[in-house]
Amino acid sequence: EPSRDPHHDLRQHSGPHAVDPAATCRPSESVEQEPRTAQCGHTGRQEAADARKRQRLEQERELALESEIDYVRMGLSIRDRFGRVDKARMELVRAEIFLRDTSAKLVKQWETYETRWRNLLASSTPVTFVDIPWPLPNLPSSVDDLCPEAIIQFFLNSLQLPGNTSTEPDRLRSALLRWHPDKMAAVLSRTVDVELDSVREGVNIVFRALHARLNLVRCSQQNSRTCGP
Repeated sequence: EPSRDPHHDLRQHSGPHAVDPAATCRPSESVEQEPRTAQCGHTGRQEAADARKRQRLEQERELALESEIDYVRMGLSIRDRFGRVDKARMELVRAEIFLRDTSAKLVKQWETYETRWRNLLASSTPVTFVDIPWPLPNLPSSVDDLCPEAIIQFFLNSLQLPGNTSTEPDRLRSALLRWHPDKMAAVLSRTVDVELDSVREGVNIVFRALHARLNLVRCSQQNSRTCGP
């Protein structure tokens, strides 16, 4: 048998149509990765551009609304592109003004209530009926002005404050702790004798109103769980 040239096979497969063995091991997906990566990059840039556009439009709408609110507050009318009074838009802006004013009023009432409590507890001076931070929008001048329904509504309104995270039961429980007659003993001990009975009666009115409301909420929650699916 003639001797075999060890380089014969290598020369035989080294022509123009030879196949590189290493090429057969490369994954075919690599050919598709480049356009796919480019497509993903394009999609990401498009999404970012869309997000910036939405943000810009939202800012423009907010600025336009603020301008319209100022315009309506001055007693002027919003007009459409034909110069006619835009009644629908006017109603929307008036509604927004009402919501903002109501929210600002509630914030001020609650902040005043909390500030008066801090001042009362930080002081050691004698206390009169009007010094008590009664939970009402308008401070009462006597026990007759302490309406249980208005007291509860005052605490319910505080739940609508911006950024509030308290639930109704939480707010009622914290108020009960504050207005409990035992907790109010320190304040009652500083109350002037001539108004002690009125202050003590007022404290009891607030406490009973809060206690009754909390019981009502608890019963409602229990019935919901009992009657639920």
